[in-house]
Amino acid sequence: MNIKHALRFIPAILVLLISPCTLFGANGYFIHGAGAVNESLGGAATAGNGSDLLGSLYRNPANATLFGDKAFSVSLEMLIPDLTVKSSVGILGLNDSSDSDVDMIPSANMGMVLRNKNLPAAFYFGVIAEAGLHLDISESTTNPVFIAQQGKANNPFGGLFGGFGAVETQLEVIRIPLGISYDYNDKWSAGFSLAPSIARMMFTPAAFAAPDDANADGIPTYPDDIDHDVSFGFGFQAGVRYKVTDDMNIGFTLTSPTWFEKFEWKTKDEAGQSRKVSFHLDRPLSLHVGANYRLPCETLLLMDVSWINYADTKGFDKTGFASDGSLKGLGFDDIYVVALGVQQTVQEKLTLRAGYNYCTNPIDEDITFFNVGSPLHNQHHLSIGASWAVTKQAAIDFGYTHAFKSSQSGPMYTLAGKAPGTKVESEMAYEQIAVGVTVSY
Repeated sequence: MNIKHALRFIPAILVLLISPCTLFGANGYFIHGAGAVNESLGGAATAGNGSDLLGSLYRNPANATLFGDKAFSVSLEMLIPDLTVKSSVGILGLNDSSDSDVDMIPSANMGMVLRNKNLPAAFYFGVIAEAGLHLDISESTTNPVFIAQQGKANNPFGGLFGGFGAVETQLEVIRIPLGISYDYNDKWSAGFSLAPSIARMMFTPAAFAAPDDANADGIPTYPDDIDHDVSFGFGFQAGVRYKVTDDMNIGFTLTSPTWFEKFEWKTKDEAGQSRKVSFHLDRPLSLHVGANYRLPCETLLLMDVSWINYADTKGFDKTGFASDGSLKGLGFDDIYVVALGVQQTVQEKLTLRAGYNYCTNPIDEDITFFNVGSPLHNQHHLSIGASWAVTKQAAIDFGYTHAFKSSQSGPMYTLAGKAPGTKVESEMAYEQIAVGVTVSY
């Protein structure tokens, strides 16, 4: 492969990566792995993996010195979601289910390491599709939670009962880490990165805003003409890696919150007058501890344990209806994530991988209703993958993940609290396919 020719594609790849793309969060709203290699290892890479450039850089900036003088990797993913939301209201005899109309969700990741072999430092940057979700469920006349809002012209119950109507949620979070890694000696490495981020969000109807009664019919409704807005944020990451033996490494990373600007939308009230609504959603702080161990038979074992602090993060910390009828937030709990991976070199050109990722559920069943637009409760993910070295410098990477079906249910709510005899249930699973290229020289 001609490396100079390959480098010419980098600007085009960057344009592709920062263009709108969406994924479905796996550890809450986070992806379970970064790139084809890391995804196939369940997301484990905090202690570093010389075959996993994207995952190693994303999980721990101290890992950049593991790679050659120049190395880059790009990965393209396609997620195929399967999402169903059911609801029932006993007193009205309503009981039905609706599927999301989103069939395929593309995403992409890129990373590059630059270093001088005579120096103990390495510099890197990346463009990582770190988090997000996308669902689109049509209005229904039989599934209560998606019946048109109370008082809307197309509501079959007039002002007596209503749901949210059509619900579409789309969130994309792109992280752009710019970091440095330094080898203090043959045992210790440390790294630090600045992490500007871009987020793009749509949430309709705008339940996070107070409903208005501008037409004075006595029935307030939420704005339902919300489009996308872009928010910029900033955070940082610091990490260390320690070489215990020639065959074992451990790593630790602290990733700060990403403090985003408020999302703001211009919309209209019931009377058609201009109105501005907003919502604040930050990226949570997270801690990661990892280890890897190489067996004599060219087998690498990896494990990560992570803690994600949703409960103290704006947008995730509160839930329920405020006194004005607006949704306070998503109400996520802190979660723990365990990622396990195994990597086996079969022959000089072929490497096989498998991984498992488990996370505790950030959404209590009791608040399933408030997360109809964000049903991110998948817990079990199983992955496989492989890399084929087409030359000594370049490899093609493949990954496949199956997220097992997760289901939970809880009551519906009004401003007065839980609505007796009601139920809303969400079921979600997905398949993810990834292919990438890694080049080092």
